[in-house]
Amino acid sequence: MKTGWMVLSVAMAMLPTDAAAMSRTGQGHSFDLGVKAVEVAEKQTSSMFRRVRVRCVIANFGPGTAPSRIRIRLTRSDGEKSKVVRDIVTKYPVAPGKTFFIAGEDTVWRTAWPSYRCAIDYGPPGALTVVGDINPENDVGQSPRSK
Repeated sequence: MKTGWMVLSVAMAMLPTDAAAMSRTGQGHSFDLGVKAVEVAEKQTSSMFRRVRVRCVIANFGPGTAPSRIRIRLTRSDGEKSKVVRDIVTKYPVAPGKTFFIAGEDTVWRTAWPSYRCAIDYGPPGALTVVGDINPENDVGQSPRSK
């Protein structure tokens, strides 16, 4: 009889630990943080250069709250080279349905039409997904190359 109670109490004691571990890793908390748009607008032009404002719109498409401390990187691609225009780490969780943006300015040759890329990065270099993100395919957005 004592053995049966002991096994049950050990199993019950393990439940909160597993729930806490799931909460830390994001399991059980489904969200969909994604790039909604990458917008480029010309601010100023000279005979040699163009100054542009690049805006990356991020949205949580739901159903749960996205965690804080997520890196969002806005880069310019010029063929083989890449330049970081803006790099931030979010400070607050993002509720379902909420939208926010990051913006940066860049100067390019007047005749150049580079592409701008916005990427959500959940962890160490190379880790572009996190457990809980139900649609990792929208974690990267790119502006079209156009004149």
